[in-house]
Amino acid sequence: MRRLRLLAAATCAFLATWLVVGLLLPEPPPHTVLTPVDDLPAGHVLAPADVTTVRVADQVRPAGALTDAAAVNGRRLARPVSAREILTGGALAHTSTLSPTERAVHVPVADPGALLTLRPGDHVDLVEAGAGRVVASSVRVLGVDDPAAEKSGHGLVVAVPQTAVTALVPAMSANGPGVTPTLRNP
Repeated sequence: MRRLRLLAAATCAFLATWLVVGLLLPEPPPHTVLTPVDDLPAGHVLAPADVTTVRVADQVRPAGALTDAAAVNGRRLARPVSAREILTGGALAHTSTLSPTERAVHVPVADPGALLTLRPGDHVDLVEAGAGRVVASSVRVLGVDDPAAEKSGHGLVVAVPQTAVTALVPAMSANGPGVTPTLRNP
């Protein structure tokens, strides 16, 4: 009988401890995000072994945090990332959306203010500022430099057909005024 009482007391003590610990432990964070396992350089092509998932609270989850490891498989990094940094769409290069006949080209713009209205995915005509002729028509914007940044190139990264690169290069001359992007409906 004594053993039975000791067993019952031990069971009650265990259950009480388990309930108290369960009440005191915080709930797991609500969001799962991707982080690199190791430091990775710009240009690195992501593989499943390069990323892991972690759970984070709302307060630390940045806008655009990536959550699907399969969606980043084969994507190239646009910038270096640190181990355990939360991956966002801005860390990935947009060039993976290029067709085999397209090239990604950074073009300087004559008026950095024009960059304020453009976003990746827009389609623009590029007009040579000095000559007023269209050097590339209906090209897709891949990236936009920050017009307020001191060290920014004040330009756009666009996807142009390979055949249009030779017409675009003279308009990008370091001595020339650059191009003027004109927003259009694709």
